[in-house]
Amino acid sequence: MNNANINSPEIVTTPTFEWLAAKTIHCRNELLIGSPYVTDALLELSRLAPKGVSKRLVTRTKMGDFKMGMSSLDAICAFAEEGARVYSLNNLHAKIYVFDESTALVTSANATQAGLRSNLECGLATSDAYIARQLSLELMSGFNNADPPRRMKLNELQDMRNPLGAVSVEMPETEDESEAEPVISAPDSEAFLNSFTGWNQIALRGALSFSGREFETSELYQACRADAKRKYPTNKNPNAKLRQQLQFLRDMGLIEFVEGKKGWYRLLVK
Repeated sequence: MNNANINSPEIVTTPTFEWLAAKTIHCRNELLIGSPYVTDALLELSRLAPKGVSKRLVTRTKMGDFKMGMSSLDAICAFAEEGARVYSLNNLHAKIYVFDESTALVTSANATQAGLRSNLECGLATSDAYIARQLSLELMSGFNNADPPRRMKLNELQDMRNPLGAVSVEMPETEDESEAEPVISAPDSEAFLNSFTGWNQIALRGALSFSGREFETSELYQACRADAKRKYPTNKNPNAKLRQQLQFLRDMGLIEFVEGKKGWYRLLVK
C-alpha cells in the first residue's frame, strides 16, 4: 500500500511473511520480535537478516504450548543457538516486529508458518522512529509490567526438552476457548521429577510435596532444605538458588503467582 506520507500507517495483510522478509533483508542493527507462539518460520525470517544484526525474541515458554504443538521449543532453541537472545513473557498476547527501532509492525500474526503465510491476518506498520522505539521499550518492559520479560539462557531452554516427554496435556472445557490454557499432568510423577536435574529437581520436588496446590516461598525453602544440604553441602545460600528455580518453573508454566498473596505460588501440574 503506497502512501504520500512515509510515516502514515501501512496496512499489512496475509501473507505477512513477505512484508517482514523485505524489512528483514534491509535490517542493519537489530531485529526484535514479540510473538506468543513461534515455529520454524521464525528461523526462516531471522536468517534473512544480514550478518551482524542483533536478534531478540520475546515469547511464551510454557510447556503446555510446546506439548500441544502451538509453539516449537526446537525452533526457539535453534534461534538461541544462532546467537539470538530469548526472553520469556508467559502472559504475552501481542505480536510486534521492530526493525532497527525505526520501522515496526503490530499485527495479529504469530511467527508461525500459519500466522505468517496462510491465516487471514492483519496489522498496521509504521516507519515513525519514535513509535517504533516506544513499541520496543513497551515490549521489553513487559508493557510496564512489574514482572518484565526474563532472559532465558540456552541451557535453560534445552533443559525443557526432557520434561516434555514426561507430561501429558489437554485443553479444558470452557465457554471462552480463546482464553483456555493447556492443562499439564504428570502421569508418572517420579519419571517427571527425574526429567529434571540439579536445583530444578530440588525445587520441583519441594513444590510437589505439599498436600494443597498453593504454597508460600518460605514453606518451599523448608521443604527443600534437607535435599539441598545433601546434594550441595557447601552452598551457603540455598534460598537464592531456589528463588531462581521458581522463576524457571514459572517460565515453564508449572507454577504461577497467587494473585493478591505476596510470596505465594500455585502448582499448575496435575
